[in-house]
Amino acid sequence: MAERILVTGGAGFIGSHVAEGYLAAGHDVLVLDDLSSGRRENVPAGAGWVGADVRDAAAVEAAFRSFRPTVVNHHAAQKSVTASVREPVLDADVNVLGLLNLLQASVAHGVRRFVFASTGGALYGSGAPVPVAEDFPPAPDAPYGLSKLAGEQYLGLYGRLHGLESVILRYANVYGPRQDPYGEAGVVAIFCGAVLRGKSCVIFGDGRQTRDYVHVADAVASNLLALEGPPGAYNIGTGVETSVNRLVEELRRVHGGPVAVEHAAPRPGEVRRVALDVTLARERLGWAPRIPVAEGLAQTYAWFREHLGRERAGERAGEPAVAPAASVPATAVAAAAGPAYATATRPGDRPDRPAPPGGGARRVRKAVVPAAGMGTRFLPATKAQPKEMLPLVDTPVIQLVVEEALAAGVEGVLLVTGRNKRAIEDHFDRAPELEYLLAQKGDLAALEAVRRLPGDGVIHYVRQREPRGLGHAVLAGRHYVGEEPFCVLLADEVFEGPAMGAVLEAYDRVGATVLGVKRVPPEETSRYGMVAVEGEGPLYRVTDLVEKPEPGTAPSDLAIVGRYALAAEIFGALERTPPGRGGEIQLTDGLRLLLAEGHPIYGLELPHRRFDVGERLGFVVATLARALERPDLRDGLARWLETEGRRLLEQS
Repeated sequence: MAERILVTGGAGFIGSHVAEGYLAAGHDVLVLDDLSSGRRENVPAGAGWVGADVRDAAAVEAAFRSFRPTVVNHHAAQKSVTASVREPVLDADVNVLGLLNLLQASVAHGVRRFVFASTGGALYGSGAPVPVAEDFPPAPDAPYGLSKLAGEQYLGLYGRLHGLESVILRYANVYGPRQDPYGEAGVVAIFCGAVLRGKSCVIFGDGRQTRDYVHVADAVASNLLALEGPPGAYNIGTGVETSVNRLVEELRRVHGGPVAVEHAAPRPGEVRRVALDVTLARERLGWAPRIPVAEGLAQTYAWFREHLGRERAGERAGEPAVAPAASVPATAVAAAAGPAYATATRPGDRPDRPAPPGGGARRVRKAVVPAAGMGTRFLPATKAQPKEMLPLVDTPVIQLVVEEALAAGVEGVLLVTGRNKRAIEDHFDRAPELEYLLAQKGDLAALEAVRRLPGDGVIHYVRQREPRGLGHAVLAGRHYVGEEPFCVLLADEVFEGPAMGAVLEAYDRVGATVLGVKRVPPEETSRYGMVAVEGEGPLYRVTDLVEKPEPGTAPSDLAIVGRYALAAEIFGALERTPPGRGGEIQLTDGLRLLLAEGHPIYGLELPHRRFDVGERLGFVVATLARALERPDLRDGLARWLETEGRRLLEQS
């Protein structure tokens, strides 16, 4: 019987494959995903999509009311063990409260079955036997495992209270095509990506820790069988331990060459040994893993080699690079899930990427502008309006920053906003009534000023739910940026001249992260991220970074000044960055971690005059400077400064 299946997290790695499997089996599918870690192009053709967070009860209710699902397959989650240790409240918010929204809606709308993606290794804990069966008492070592355990218990409770059937799939380490090679989770994808980019594989600890690696096609097969199999919790793995060191050896074999390795400190909350006993799934669901690790790793590496290889080839040729379809290889799919799923195809390729300098196109296509700050330095003016909307004469600061980004050659700008920032969106929106009024009055200059604002297809928005530092704000842009290099412009700083353009030109030359820097007096170092450098300027090699050092302790007088061209690896580094100064995730600390992991960083000393409009004096000076550049204001303001301005200064 065809089901109507709501797949949460269906734009992510596992969820998108599951959605494909359901479609190929003849079911109707609606994907619900906020794209916080998934990608819109992962949503398979034939599936509907709702861009919503599972924590948004109203959006969840609306999706249930319109789609009327008979089955819910819940893959949306905060899935990082490390992040759960760092942010346990966020972990519980997503994994527990988000689940409760879905359970409430499922009961209200008569859902017959709930399929829940849980965890194997993180659930049982470090004291579990190897392999571990489902009847072993869970003892999680990290908040992630605990939140998944709470989810399983809520499912049991809703079954007893409301009769909601549930099948719980306790995954081992799932790997395969379409997994993120830049994150902190998914070691197979991360290692494949590192090898193909000529980077080192970073092993946390001694590498003897083991995991149970199961191919995504096998995971899809378990989700298909879960539609009709007996309710309960099932381990989905292989029962085989594979150490990280062994994984590297297998990767050397399929790569056919050396694989560089670096070791880092062990990560908190991770268990030492994991393997799942899958006897129960075999006996009750009729499921068994079909793809051995060696075969699955070879298939996965081949997919990444083609995917990343075409991307680089397109760059070298100066042409858009088109990635292959990101589906699991048909042979693997057929073996794991049968012919029905093997017929599924996925037409959505990655967006084209521009070529580097030799091809005449800019590598960096996207900009991120954090604009979620509270603006307390400008109270009471910012009580009801964003500080980014404060004007320098008659142009809001945020508009000047966006125009700088577009003038530098980027194609789209993501504004990271927060509460009380709606005025920013309104500013870049169309205003038909105002335009009509200006046209009627014949005020063509004002009409042109309003109409020339960038808008649809250029300006995008994402909300930072809580102010947790610049690094956290940059992370909020990950789903928009994807796997590309990108630039960041701070709206607290305005430059005379193309500062962002200069930084992007430097990135095109070196192909690595470039920071805009300027020299500052020793007494001001505590306001900036400071860098240590080597080499001849104006483009230096960065050797260290320090966030807001006290006067006299800075490694140099070069400060980072709010114009960044960043390699995509910064996202993974920021996910691994613990809260720093002020309890916030600092971008400087993430860059320092990136540097420590062997990624080159450069600092470009900018010659352009800079105004710090994030503090009162800098804002006033910038306003005066901009006014003095305006022919309609310059003479009158100059006369006032010479007369009344001088008199006021003398009186004070």
